[in-house]
Order: sequence, then structure tokens, then C-alpha cells
Amino acid sequence: LCAEVIPTGLIYWRLRYRHAGKARMAGLGRWPEVSLKAAREASDQLRALVRSGIDPVQHQRDNRRKQAVEAAN
Repeated sequence: LCAEVIPTGLIYWRLRYRHAGKARMAGLGRWPEVSLKAAREASDQLRALVRSGIDPVQHQRDNRRKQAVEAAN
């Protein structure tokens, strides 16, 4: 878990992880909308996905697509 500060001064929570031998990064939200406690809880959930062999970013994308299809029907 890390905080990324961009030149405009905005702060984003990011989780760095490795999946299939590649370094990846997942966004967890912007501070202060997402607190440190919430970012830690979200990172714990994403780490559990990585441990089970699932890429968290791809998992989130698949879920969003599934919800969009269900909403369209």
C-alpha cells in the first residue's frame, strides 16, 4: 500500500502487487475521500485475491462489465 502524490497535490492510495510475474498497480481511491483505514481494508481484500491467483484489477473490470450488462437488460 502506498500513497501517490501527483504534481497538482492530489493524493491517491495505490496497491502495488505482482501477478503472473509482472508488477501491477491497483487504485484504491483518493485521499481524503478514502481514509487510511479504508485503504488498508481494501488492500487486504485485494491481497487475498492475489494470493488465490486472481488479478484484482482484471477481477474488478470483469465485475463492472457484468454489472453493466445486467443493467442494460
